Amino acid sequence: MKDIIGNFKGIKTGFSEFDKMSGGFSKGDLIIMASRPSIGKTALALNMISNIGIKYKKHVGFFSLENDEKQIINKLIAIGSNIDLDVLVQKEKTMNKQQWQNINVTMKNLKESKILINDNPIISIIDIKKEAIKQQRDRGLDIIFIDYLQLIKVPDTKKKSDSGKIFEIVFSSLKDLAKELNIPIIVLAQLNRTFSPKKSKISDLKNSGIYEKYADFIIFLNKEKENNEEVEICAKNLIGSIGSIKLTYLPEFNKFVDIRYVE
Repeated sequence: MKDIIGNFKGIKTGFSEFDKMSGGFSKGDLIIMASRPSIGKTALALNMISNIGIKYKKHVGFFSLENDEKQIINKLIAIGSNIDLDVLVQKEKTMNKQQWQNINVTMKNLKESKILINDNPIISIIDIKKEAIKQQRDRGLDIIFIDYLQLIKVPDTKKKSDSGKIFEIVFSSLKDLAKELNIPIIVLAQLNRTFSPKKSKISDLKNSGIYEKYADFIIFLNKEKENNEEVEICAKNLIGSIGSIKLTYLPEFNKFVDIRYVE
């Protein structure tokens, strides 16, 4: 395992063992976070966004092509307040005074944070680039999250265009943007729903050669059992393996927590 505990340079995610293992997210890097549907990659990204934007006071840009802003805010409130997401949506009918206090504190933290959400579901790679450059110019920008890769549009491409060619346009554009802005960009990606190995590997990704060409870092989320709340996070540096950790996922709060480090 790469020993970088004493040489930490990247943006911390708030997950101590992951940060020790990875060194955080480095400037100019394109990072892919991949899993099958319903494993929790969006939840993990939102937990990282909450930590980076609120705890570490960084400027975070979040491009959500799947969930709208209201859904995202509710999930961020559930993460910050430790309140069941279903209860949160029902609000005053079921919540007690302490829960309301927790919500008020979390909402205050979110309002004061430097998290900016763009929930345009049909945004193109060109629009993402323009918006990111504008955000950095107008208010500063330390890191970008995009949810998720397969939904990013590429203008002026025919419906029957080669998917590999479209993927390469998206990847090369995002890698260039990470370098231009000198920030890490984390992009969520979907594995095939029917694909369920114990441990995913780069070759399991469609157009894996394009991932290898442009991505600096790939994170896989794995579950050994469908109903198991433990999620394994396997981090792979494209110039060498790093390792894996396990986190506990608390779906009612949309929340991940550290449990132990796995070498």
